[in-house]
Amino acid sequence: MKKVNEGSELRKRAELRFLKSGAVPDIRCSKEELQHVVQELLIHQIELEMQREELQHSRDQLSLSPPGSAEKNQ
Repeated sequence: MKKVNEGSELRKRAELRFLKSGAVPDIRCSKEELQHVVQELLIHQIELEMQREELQHSRDQLSLSPPGSAEKNQ
């Protein structure tokens, strides 16, 4: 599993938004519930990484296309 980059600007902004939200996680749950939540978070992380890869691929394709070709495809 990829380690979270605690120094990233996006993470800092997310942590600040979390703190401002006043949300207090309720950690009273069974081991099975905790395992399920962790599994869901890991799957969501993978989905986000896949979306990032797709966005990067799209960005790369746009940067390789001739100027003005993006407007012609709309």
